[in-house]
Amino acid sequence: MAVDTDDNGNVTNVRLLISSGNEKLDAEHLERAQKWKLKPSLGGRQGVSVGTEYAIAGSQRYRQIQERKKQRESEERNAESTNAETPRGNRRLVTSVSKNIPKESTTATRRIRRLRNVVASTESASTPSTNRA
Repeated sequence: MAVDTDDNGNVTNVRLLISSGNEKLDAEHLERAQKWKLKPSLGGRQGVSVGTEYAIAGSQRYRQIQERKKQRESEERNAESTNAETPRGNRRLVTSVSKNIPKESTTATRRIRRLRNVVASTESASTPSTNRA
């Protein structure tokens, strides 16, 4: 099937490229395609090829499609339940609740910490101990 659309995506013309072999099915398909709405595009579209498949209820093909549909829905439910947890990329190990520690450690913050440690250690080393026995 090929369809033409206007600027707003409304179907203006429908052509059957390959018949299904069933006139009623082809006619129903053409009638439904007239009601489709495609994405708008400047100047519309001409000859957009649309592939479709049918499965007659109760046929082996229909049962296969239904089984695949159930599997997809089950996979989507599983994905949703695992995505309900915090995504790995957004997880952060919290080891302290102190507000003085930056959330992210950068080179600058590591340098500042080292300087603080050096200053603290030199101050404690230069301060005479008063507890001499």
